[in-house]
Amino acid sequence: MGCMAREKITNRVVQTATPGEHWDTDLIGFKLIVTRAGHKTFAIEGRLHGRKVKHSFARAGTITLDQARKRAKELLFEIVQGRDPAATAALARKAWTVKELIAEYKEAHFPNLRTSTRNSYDNYFARFIIPHLGKRKVAEVESVDALRLFRSVESECRKTETGVLVSTGKTTANRVIATASSLFGEAIRLGLRTDNPCKSVKRNPESRRERFLSETESARLLRVCDETPHIVTANLIRLLIFTGARKGESLAAKWSEFDLQAGVWTKPSHHTKQKRTHSVPISPAALALLREMWAEAEASGQVEWLFPGGIKGKGLVSPKRAVRTIFRRAGLGSDVCLHTLRHSFAARVVSAGHGLHATGRLLGHTQAATTHRYAHLEHDIQRRALKDVDAAILRGHETSVVSCPHANGRSAKSVEFLVD
Repeated sequence: MGCMAREKITNRVVQTATPGEHWDTDLIGFKLIVTRAGHKTFAIEGRLHGRKVKHSFARAGTITLDQARKRAKELLFEIVQGRDPAATAALARKAWTVKELIAEYKEAHFPNLRTSTRNSYDNYFARFIIPHLGKRKVAEVESVDALRLFRSVESECRKTETGVLVSTGKTTANRVIATASSLFGEAIRLGLRTDNPCKSVKRNPESRRERFLSETESARLLRVCDETPHIVTANLIRLLIFTGARKGESLAAKWSEFDLQAGVWTKPSHHTKQKRTHSVPISPAALALLREMWAEAEASGQVEWLFPGGIKGKGLVSPKRAVRTIFRRAGLGSDVCLHTLRHSFAARVVSAGHGLHATGRLLGHTQAATTHRYAHLEHDIQRRALKDVDAAILRGHETSVVSCPHANGRSAKSVEFLVD
């Protein structure tokens, strides 16, 4: 695994420890395990009836070092008394409720998820999964329970406005059951059950959103942004129009990511969906907007967040109400959201003839297949190219008709099949 060090485990050691096992010299049997991925776990190891007993009991950061040392003493004392802490913990997990499993899932996986994903999972857990399954024993949840959860989400999320159905809840139901499936996958990994009750639930078919803003709609939206009192939200919308950036990485952006002299935005890996640093050039329109925003930020002293929130020192979180107001005033329907601006940006890049590769680089796609959804937009470019080719061929053909002694006055159209 890596190094095996023996030293007194201190807070500094916990913070700086390299991959491997770090044994404490003060409490024999207590250790810190660091994986290659950087995950740090407190554990104990001893001998029971001549065999080695190991038990990892907490992730670093979820409890303090003093709490971990105290817990390690208790677990090592269990071994002295002839009990296996790992077996005891496994037995206790067998009796877990779904709510207790969720708590373990969040502790184990949330530190590695993007903020937007954590927020979505938290929402699905709190709104749907805990109310419907929270008190049930993990081992007792059946496929029919998962199906009932799925149907109830569809029912609860069905929305109508002025008598018109605007949302069936089918997509939300898919997302909730996918979250529940991931949760029960964790239960299998922990040995709490051998099957996943969500696997038998047939998901609703989904079609990708192909909504793009026309030039007229974009112009109307920009005009409303110029007039609205929601200045910060208007700036967010403008930036998304000009850059095609994701909403999450834009809301999380800080001024330190921007080089306004060179016209470059360097997005840190923990903000991007692909978990890689992504550096992109800034368009002239976006650069003009950012310079104007920077002047205002300097004047107000808010020079950390690109989009400052209402709480001092915090960024803007999710301005849904202001976005809806601006979209409504621009005459945009419920089929338009902030992500539509990203699709529209991509469509314009492709339609301008810059190709899927350049589009993917600007959007930060790591898979060519992701950008390929815009491939049909290249057809117009290809048609223009074909017209140019036709024109060149026919110009050359008309010349050949004039000079051909066997044409006998026939039109270019009638002779075109004779010319190789």
